[in-house]
Amino acid sequence: MTKKDYVSILLIVLIILLSINILISTLAGKEFSKKLDVKIEASKPALISLTKITADCSDCSSIDLSIQTLKSGNVNVTDEKEFKFNSNEAKELISRYNIKTLPTFIVTSENLSKLSTVGYEKVNDALVFNNIKPPYYDLKQNKINGLVKVTLIKADNCEKCTDISFIKTQLEKVGVKITEYNELNQNEAKELILKYDIENLPNLIVSNDLSVYEISKAWSTLGEVTDDGSFIITKLQPPYYSLKDKTIKGLISLKTIFDTSCIECQDKSLQETALKSIGLFFDTKKELDSNSNEARDLIKKYAITKLPATILSKETADYSGIGSIWAQVGTVETDGNFILRNADLLGNYKDLKTGEVVKKTVEE
Repeated sequence: MTKKDYVSILLIVLIILLSINILISTLAGKEFSKKLDVKIEASKPALISLTKITADCSDCSSIDLSIQTLKSGNVNVTDEKEFKFNSNEAKELISRYNIKTLPTFIVTSENLSKLSTVGYEKVNDALVFNNIKPPYYDLKQNKINGLVKVTLIKADNCEKCTDISFIKTQLEKVGVKITEYNELNQNEAKELILKYDIENLPNLIVSNDLSVYEISKAWSTLGEVTDDGSFIITKLQPPYYSLKDKTIKGLISLKTIFDTSCIECQDKSLQETALKSIGLFFDTKKELDSNSNEARDLIKKYAITKLPATILSKETADYSGIGSIWAQVGTVETDGNFILRNADLLGNYKDLKTGEVVKKTVEE
């Protein structure tokens, strides 16, 4: 093969490689162009039609913010209408899109895929807003759901009883629409007490309309749902009035024994403060110098070895769950009193066996 032949072959190879490179570049360019076209198309606002359907319901929640949120997105509203639920136009739309609650709005577009479906249900050729907060109008029941009635029943002559009126305030803060609120005394609430078999006061009766709110799922932490769907409190924090025993439960008497000569010992109020933090209510409080006769008798009776020490009356047992907590910090005596023995948990203490101060670093 001559030199001329080699040159010819090399030229042919170069031409083939150049052709392949041009082809690849052309295909890549077309693919890039396609991707670019897709991005350009995706960036264009979706052309939408919006139809709002309302009910005669001044108490119903507003959906205007949701509509504004939709409009603030990458959309162009080309047509916007609003119909009352009893109009012929609304009736036709309600039937076509199987709408169950009002107010709502319907979004139609040739580019529905561009829109987020969060808070919407895709029905046929449209997105129907279904993230409707109560109160709302239920088309099947032909009534407004979510208008809540609250009745507070107070115990007579029980100023120290737990104040549960804050529950109403908390319900309103999370969006519950309370349209009726009544406060009744025991005599005024006789029928309700019998109807719902209420054992303790104060108590709260919340109408079954609460069930349409998310917060109703957490009611089990407070009480139970009755046969008619009303919500009542059965897990009442003391002090409360027991209708069965006709007495106030949870009025604790507290006695603190401390050594006045122990300058390095923890503050005698620390134990009381810690006990208050877990919800205990002290009706009476008494501080005893460890050298007093009463203190000496109590130290001997309960074999107390660390000061300061706290003694709580048997009414402490009225507090739900206190037994499991107390097992970690003290003892329950045969007379029902609760003795806080682990003074070392809160700092320096006086060891009565050795007469010395035991220094303890409190962990934060």
